[in-house]
Amino acid sequence: MNKIFVFLLALVGLCAAGSVEASSYRRSSDDVYVNGYSRQDGTYVQPHYRSAPDGDSSNNYGR
Repeated sequence: MNKIFVFLLALVGLCAAGSVEASSYRRSSDDVYVNGYSRQDGTYVQPHYRSAPDGDSSNNYGR
């Protein structure tokens, strides 16, 4: 019983840590909010922020 409790407690801790990390993702005043939309193939894209377009590919989130 004690091992199950410790496992569940660790699992909750990991979930909480992932949530904090996701919410602390870099976002500056130069970022642009993109509304959700559906692509031509029917895929829905969730609303999100992206870096403002400035022609410099070295300052994007993916880098």
